[in-house]
Amino acid sequence: MSPDFDRFLLSCSHERIVTLKDGRLLPTLLRPEGHHAQLKASRDIHRSCEGPLGPARFRRLSFTYNCFGMVLANRQCWVEPAPDCDIDSLLTSAGYRRHVRVGDVVSGDVVLYRAQDGAYVHIGLVLSATRDPAHATMKFEVLSKWGQDGEYIHQANDVPLLLGTPREYWTDTHANEPA
Repeated sequence: MSPDFDRFLLSCSHERIVTLKDGRLLPTLLRPEGHHAQLKASRDIHRSCEGPLGPARFRRLSFTYNCFGMVLANRQCWVEPAPDCDIDSLLTSAGYRRHVRVGDVVSGDVVLYRAQDGAYVHIGLVLSATRDPAHATMKFEVLSKWGQDGEYIHQANDVPLLLGTPREYWTDTHANEPA
């Protein structure tokens, strides 16, 4: 395994190895599901999350995976990149390439979020991309997992402060290339 993949934090005794598209192995965590009371409390607290651009719609709740696990491991496990992990290499190994132009983003692409210090802290799946010609901008509806709490459907910029701001969009290298 490459040093970048060895830098994943493994804080649980149960592991699962996920094989990425290029054959690299991605160490992950198998976390237990929360107790029914924990799940209910989390759902009740976050059911109607109100963000700066509008409400985030609750979709589902599970403690077993996080945002990176949702996108890179199909909700099977928790994937926790270390702060010095090479996210570019990780996404490339998973079959993605970075978008050069935001205007090329389509449904199914992923968005990476960074904290103020530049560290990658969050990832989401783009559900829709809409041009706003009046403001010469794009609007993105995103599905993402907020830590150990729920999955939410929200506008790209509408996440809790701890999850950073959207900075990069990546696409599956096969989905958006002409045949």
